[in-house]
Amino acid sequence: MNVEELIARALPLSDADDERWEIVETLRRRGDAGIFEAAARLCGGDLAAERRLGADVLARLGHHGDAKPFLDQSLPILREMARREPDPMVLRSVLFALGHLGDGRAFPEVLNSAGHSHNGVRYAAAWSLPNVMPDGDAEAVAALIHISGETDDENRECATTGLAGLDADDAAIRDALLNRLDDAVLVIAAEAAYGLARRGDRRAERVVRRYLAAPDGNDYTRSLMEWIAEELGDAPAL
Repeated sequence: MNVEELIARALPLSDADDERWEIVETLRRRGDAGIFEAAARLCGGDLAAERRLGADVLARLGHHGDAKPFLDQSLPILREMARREPDPMVLRSVLFALGHLGDGRAFPEVLNSAGHSHNGVRYAAAWSLPNVMPDGDAEAVAALIHISGETDDENRECATTGLAGLDADDAAIRDALLNRLDDAVLVIAAEAAYGLARRGDRRAERVVRRYLAAPDGNDYTRSLMEWIAEELGDAPAL
């Protein structure tokens, strides 16, 4: 199928439809100037489905390893969308795209979206902030800390993961991670514990003991436990 046929096939499909994402990935892999032009046109479309598809394609268009051949053309389009987009699901895709591009020039738009009223927008902002923020930026850290305390499990997990992976280390970050050690969702507690373990904080062992007493059967949680043990050196044996 040519580009226009692929776009026409993808537009009516929902986000939950695997075929939509297969088409998006096909367009990304082809990654030529014609697809960039088509995606840029979609980003200016009247329909939310058009703008969202355009942003999803630009997120990784032509990426191969560290190469981002359309970065400088895509970034201004996506930043403008982040400033003006009224549809929260489109904005969510835009923020994910900016996170994938990982360029610090998009930091103001991503940070501004961290306080959005829509859960999905805040999730995308929390996911993207670590990829675009200046190291240890106080406003970005504060935004992640705020989202890490939300009632929404997915938002809490995403922000906690972001905080855990930062190179910065201060009392505010450690306190935010400590506040998640007793989270009702074990994997969130494990992410927080890993963040503390990376900083040499032995309070992380609390979650390892919790896991040993009642594993959740999640392979990723077990991986986190192994990483915590590795960071601490002599944590309780798994």
